[in-house]
Parts: sequence; C-alpha cells; structure tokens
Amino acid sequence: MVKRMSFPVMLVTAFCAGCGGNSKPTNLPPNPTLSPNAPPDQPVDVKGKAQAEEYRVAIAPYVEQGRRTYPDVKKRYLAGLPAGHHFFAVTSLRDGSGTSEQVFVAVAEIKGDHITGRIASDIIGVKGFKNGDPYTFPEGELVDWLITRPDGSEEGNVVGKFLDEWQKTHPRK
Repeated sequence: MVKRMSFPVMLVTAFCAGCGGNSKPTNLPPNPTLSPNAPPDQPVDVKGKAQAEEYRVAIAPYVEQGRRTYPDVKKRYLAGLPAGHHFFAVTSLRDGSGTSEQVFVAVAEIKGDHITGRIASDIIGVKGFKNGDPYTFPEGELVDWLITRPDGSEEGNVVGKFLDEWQKTHPRK
C-alpha cells in the first residue's frame, strides 16, 4: 500500500465552487510506491464558511512560499530527478456541489504551464475522482509541491508541514 504524504484537505464550502478544465491523459505511469518511512497522512476536515476562511488565511503564506519556490523545483524536475525521488504537485479538486479537496498529484509531465499526473491521495469528499485517476491542471492552480526521497524524507510540502502543526492547536470534531 502506498503511504501518502502529510496533508490532503477537504473544504466543504460554497466559496470554492467551480471546476478546473481537466482533460484525461492516457498512458501515464502508475503512482510511485513511497518509502515505508514516508510521513503518514493527517487529513484536515474543514466545514462551513467560517472554518474555511480560517483555514484559507492560515495556509496563505505557505501557499505563497510553495508557489514562489515552484519554478526552481520545476527546472530540477525537467532536468531529471535522482533515481527513487518522486515529484508531486498539490492542487484542489472541485466538484459540482461546491466541495473542494486538496490532493497530491504524482507528476508524470509538465508541458508549458500544465502539470499532468495521477491523483495520489485517497479522496475524502469530492465526487467524481479517485486515487490513481489521471489529472491535468494549470500551474496557476498549484497549492504546493513535494519531492519524496527513497529514505522517506521529503523536500517541500510547506503547506502540509504547517498543517500538521496547526492541527495540534485546531482540533476538529
């Protein structure tokens, strides 16, 4: 079983309504198998407008950091990562009901300003998506990025690392 990184988030709010234009690529490699030492997932469940706004404000500086550092890691990915290193992009999936959920996408290719790969998170709330589905999205919808290493350590994932700590002081029922 593939261990996930630490951070898919579900927002159940109307403010996140809308769907990205996503075509279904074919012939993508399967999701990578991560080290058993990879950090476990710690999903955050946010419901209602007040919690969604609190969450959005809390992660905003970390999303900015992830986006600011993405161009350099994109160059590294395009140049070729070392064996056993895997690149993931974080984005939000949205369904027609207004549910939004942040997920990891195992990057298979980047062409122009579009990232293509497979969803590498177990889906908690959005409808019409599942782990392993092909997914393409524009870089403008990037929330964060992550490189995993063979030893289970990771680089990036600044939003996820923040949320791991944030949850300790903001428990949800």
